[in-house]
Amino acid sequence: MTTEHPSKTSTLSFSQAGLTPDPELAAHDWCADDGKPVDDWVSLTFDERQKSRYRTHTAQDRSLGWFLARGRVLQAGDILLCHGGERVRVIAAAESLSHVSARPDSAEAMQLSLLRAAYHLGNRHVPLAISLEHLCYAADAVLDDMVRGLGLVVTAISAPFTPEAGAYSAHHHDHRLAPVTSVRESPAPFSGVIVPVKQS
Repeated sequence: MTTEHPSKTSTLSFSQAGLTPDPELAAHDWCADDGKPVDDWVSLTFDERQKSRYRTHTAQDRSLGWFLARGRVLQAGDILLCHGGERVRVIAAAESLSHVSARPDSAEAMQLSLLRAAYHLGNRHVPLAISLEHLCYAADAVLDDMVRGLGLVVTAISAPFTPEAGAYSAHHHDHRLAPVTSVRESPAPFSGVIVPVKQS
């Protein structure tokens, strides 16, 4: 069953908001993947998926824009519902990330090291993907040095980024400032193939 989520800005056109010209595909609603066919797809970074108002181009090079209620972060697989009836699937784009893992000590020591790093990164409001085996955040040389200083291993990778949403993400317009709610038991906070980035 498709659950639609009407936006408070659904009556506002792109031209009225000063975003001209109107895109070929204009969406004001979204739904979770319901298994129905889609007409196109769009690859978006985490930063782009956070935006309530945005313009870009689809895989078929059609102009796409959306107005969504603030606070909603689009997830991989979500469907943008356009005025003309078109359905556009959201794909999480591969991004440059820092993958943090512990050195092969005891399992308890490894998890403690990751918890310590998660605390310091969370203190800096860093969007963070969390599992029992590793952490992941947008590539940042300063943060990398800090994490290495805690005795952890940082590897540059390219992969989709899906950080924790936080307990108050549904009620806060910037979910990056929301607290972490839980640690995933799954070892993979992102999907797809991890591609190590060669260091120059």
